Amino acid sequence: MSAPVLDVVAASDADAIRLQQRLSDPGTVATLNHLLDNAEMVAGLLDVVAGFFAHSDNIIDNVAGSYHEAVAMVTASPAGKRVVDALPKFVKLADQTLPLVEHIADVDLVERLNRSGLLDPALLDLTWRVAEGVHRAQRQATEEADQKPAGLMKIAGMANDPDVRRGLVFALRIVKELGRSLRAEGAADDAQEEGKTA
Repeated sequence: MSAPVLDVVAASDADAIRLQQRLSDPGTVATLNHLLDNAEMVAGLLDVVAGFFAHSDNIIDNVAGSYHEAVAMVTASPAGKRVVDALPKFVKLADQTLPLVEHIADVDLVERLNRSGLLDPALLDLTWRVAEGVHRAQRQATEEADQKPAGLMKIAGMANDPDVRRGLVFALRIVKELGRSLRAEGAADDAQEEGKTA
């Protein structure tokens, strides 16, 4: 036998040995049995995929045409145009919230959120109302941007408005609770530092 033939025989022997080793693995045998049991379905799937690739140009043209028709139909109405215009903002919002979602997926954080009361429906409703108030205030500030800022007398006069007083009291309560939380956190940090130095 010449050298090239020996190389082919040796290579095929090595492949046969490797195949024999793989067939002795129960996982490989189970996978092959599953594949053989479902061979008809696999063949059907391959036919579907082959058909898709054979007609992919027509399929892509039809999908693109349907997309353009849908966009034209949606943008024909003012409400639809607003939705289409808002889509990039939604995409940006989703992109910005993904890190938050990954952080929230932490089980310990979810448990802490649950204990904190942040998921309380009343607090969520309050947060929504605060956000609406901030949005309205921002709109007013934008409308009044070219006007002279309010003087101290006008600001003092605003304190007569019950809504202003109610908002100030609420804001001061938040500041008080924030201060209490910071004080407790500082005490805990001080105790931890004392433990390290002792």
